[in-house]
Amino acid sequence: RSQMVDQSERAFRLLCKRHGVQLSYTPMIHAEPFASDRSYQKTFFDAWEPAKLKMGVLECPDADRPLIAQLGGDDPKTILRAARILEPYVDAIDINFGCPTEDARKGGHKSHSPRCRRFGAYLLPSVPLVERIVGTVATGLRRVPVTAKIRLRENSAKTLEVATAIEQAGAVALCVHGRTVKQRPKYADRDPSGAPLLAANWLAIREVCDAVGIPVIANGGVETKEDAIRCLEETGAAAVMSAEALLEHPSLFEDSADERDLDNQPSPAVRQMLRLSREFLDLCEQFPSPLKYPPTKSHLFKILHRVMGADQALARQHFNAGQVLTLEEELKLALMRCKVDDLEAIRKVLDLVELEHSKIPRPELGVSWYRRWRSLTARPPVNDADFRSS
Repeated sequence: RSQMVDQSERAFRLLCKRHGVQLSYTPMIHAEPFASDRSYQKTFFDAWEPAKLKMGVLECPDADRPLIAQLGGDDPKTILRAARILEPYVDAIDINFGCPTEDARKGGHKSHSPRCRRFGAYLLPSVPLVERIVGTVATGLRRVPVTAKIRLRENSAKTLEVATAIEQAGAVALCVHGRTVKQRPKYADRDPSGAPLLAANWLAIREVCDAVGIPVIANGGVETKEDAIRCLEETGAAAVMSAEALLEHPSLFEDSADERDLDNQPSPAVRQMLRLSREFLDLCEQFPSPLKYPPTKSHLFKILHRVMGADQALARQHFNAGQVLTLEEELKLALMRCKVDDLEAIRKVLDLVELEHSKIPRPELGVSWYRRWRSLTARPPVNDADFRSS
């Protein structure tokens, strides 16, 4: 389970753990404020206490383990200070050399990280700095090891240079995202000619696997369990990481049950979305997020995207104009109106989804959330039979 900002809080990690994920990461934590601000620590790290939870038929004393905390920053000593605070509560510290966002290029918000100039993938061109960061943290910790996540560089030689440098600096594992900083599916529609080039480069990940002696985790292009199996075969990686696809399908790595069509009930695909959504809400209730604005509804919009993936702005515009709304628009607006901490109101929206879809025996589901920015190379909209066979 990948480390995505504000998207891998404890409740969602535990949902994924219940459905086949074996190792999770915290959301990326900015090292500079975490190293010195107790309030920031309490807000942006949510695993100070064990997560006692029933997993299958067994009671687990801490279902959130194994857990890796990821840190972002550009100062080795600051990252080490933050890592030492986290060390007793996690199983490893991961250094973020993979984030391609504009926030990473600027070094984060100056309100909390005034000294950080850049982090994530924008550190990769400075191999000596990468080595110092990994080496400082690896030698400065006593209880847990250090790992790192990178993206591909502009060519194979530069990618292998930074990968081997990270290994030599003391990292015990390396995650490789098979795209460069400039390859971002989010912006595929801006350059139609480049859309086919946005696929993750698994061959480049294999080259890293062949060049280093530490375990490599392959990341990128894993949309289904079949993709995960194929990725392992083609890259030779020790493990596979999923990020965006898992946000929509938290049970991606699980062997899915063969659900049957039932009279007067939603289709199997919709029932699966609802089951995961309700399970997630139960976990949110048991393990509330310390964030002021937790991503509860954000997760549900992704899980339920195929039944309420209508454009938010257009849905509001149609409603304000008194136009007849599509079912997708009605459901989208119903969830939007819920306060993020009103779990009972959100549960009623799930009941509404179930009621409305019980009237549609063979619904045509919209394009998946994972494919929303990949429209130029997207699979066509699927019906429920396609969903079950995928």
